[in-house]
Amino acid sequence: MTHGWIILAKLMVAVVTAMVTAVIFSLLAVLWFPLDQAATPYIIAQNAAFTATALVFWRRWEKRSLREMGFSPTRIAPSAGDGSMLGLFLIGGTFLWLWLTPWLSVQEMNWSPAIWNRLGLSAVTFFCVAVGEEIFNRGYIQGLLLKRTGPVVAIAGSSFVFALLHMQNPFIAPLPLLNLLLAGILLGCARYVSGNLWYPIGLHLTWNWTQEALSLPVSGLHLSPLHPVTAAETGPDWITGGPFGLEGGLAGTLAILIGIGWILKGHRSQRT
Repeated sequence: MTHGWIILAKLMVAVVTAMVTAVIFSLLAVLWFPLDQAATPYIIAQNAAFTATALVFWRRWEKRSLREMGFSPTRIAPSAGDGSMLGLFLIGGTFLWLWLTPWLSVQEMNWSPAIWNRLGLSAVTFFCVAVGEEIFNRGYIQGLLLKRTGPVVAIAGSSFVFALLHMQNPFIAPLPLLNLLLAGILLGCARYVSGNLWYPIGLHLTWNWTQEALSLPVSGLHLSPLHPVTAAETGPDWITGGPFGLEGGLAGTLAILIGIGWILKGHRSQRT
């Protein structure tokens, strides 16, 4: 078996193991949380499964340190903060741009304590999503490929797996799938340029959470019926993303490409 086939086999085993473990963890969650309750416990359980799989494979199979995976002990807050600000800027800026067009309108603003409590819960949930997906995709998958193939293949490979893991999301279609692939490239560039996982975790967190706060679907999902801003999309789905959220339309494509350009521009500036 050639070296390339060995890597591919490792990736396939890791993905299958993570998915099976996610099913097991979700079934265990049913023991404490009925299926008709909020999806939060199951989302947390699934991402705990992906995190556990990545860490076990990395430490036991690859025998590499957590620092190599991206858990740098330095610049944790600055890197996470930079990523969080970029995610907030990209989603917030795209929302404001659509608001200035006939394609999106703000119907209501509500700042009641109940809404902020739900937003806090959604922040915890999306933090778990960001940690789980980044450790698995950018930590394990990209880290495994980077050592053996270089950054281009590593980022492309982890992005492909990232998109593949969202194939069962509601309202998935060719354009949302393409944008998920591009979002994987955005997060992969963030991991490679920063040299740690803190930057893509921060970016991933605010990318999702800001959409939820603005009442936009996040990859076809809603965590809460309550939002501080209630918006209505009236434009074509291929622009606004429709029921899939911004990642389902060209507005999301533009935001992702701007993010990739920003990260790569900063990387070139650091090298000169």
